[in-house]
Amino acid sequence: MHYGILGACLFLSLTLEATVFNNLTIWGIKPDLLLVLVIIYGLFRGSVPGAQLGFVYGLVEDLLLGHFVGLNAAGKMLIGYGMGWGEKRFFKDNIFVPVFTVFTGTIIFLFLYLLLYSLVTGMGHFTAFRQMAIPLALYNTIVGIIVYKPFAR
Repeated sequence: MHYGILGACLFLSLTLEATVFNNLTIWGIKPDLLLVLVIIYGLFRGSVPGAQLGFVYGLVEDLLLGHFVGLNAAGKMLIGYGMGWGEKRFFKDNIFVPVFTVFTGTIIFLFLYLLLYSLVTGMGHFTAFRQMAIPLALYNTIVGIIVYKPFAR
């Protein structure tokens, strides 16, 4: 049952990212729903489950939507592990904890992704980081507030 729900979330998220979210771009930036799910799942379930979900979601995203296989998988796995570290350390009923976690997790993921991307391509894209980090983090945070409610139950 648990894996079925996670699979349905993956399917729904990828469908939304590939279709609806293309029309919801702000300054060319669309939310990363899979990243938001990985961060919140890691926060509620812990480091290892967060890393596992991050790897699976990232790998599927790379295979279906990505340019380089493994970049999203590695980044989302590290973020799932890192955000899962706070499972027992933070009071998750406070709405500011997932808001702060999604915001910082998005910025860290974007930095890791661009770092790995620059290692693969040999080109630095850190100008894009400065332009994308805060708007993407804010966008993901808004989506995270919506996604957080079902997980909090």
